[in-house]
Amino acid sequence: METATSEFPAVGDRCRTLRLSRQLSRADLCKLADVDKSVLELIEHHNGLPNLRNLMKVCRALDVSADYLLGLTDIQLDGELAPRMLRGWSQLSTKEQELVATMCEILVSENQKVAVG
Repeated sequence: METATSEFPAVGDRCRTLRLSRQLSRADLCKLADVDKSVLELIEHHNGLPNLRNLMKVCRALDVSADYLLGLTDIQLDGELAPRMLRGWSQLSTKEQELVATMCEILVSENQKVAVG
């Protein structure tokens, strides 16, 4: 039988990496997220996933999306930038959204050329 952490293997490692990169102890993150230490132990030791409320508290405290923490995406957006982008995105037409996506692809391609050359 698969466990929640086998379905989302990145969650424990990402949580720990983010916590350490922000120079937070487990106690610091627990206080910041307003969760019990057992929540972080559950996550970081790959013993399971917390309930949705606690997962969101940890995500907010680490300033990342649940998708990123769960390993569903490798895109880690700045906490202030993501809501601004999403609000703006929903106001664009489909054609405008396609244009923005194309512009992003061009920027990525140009950045890769610069990095190589």
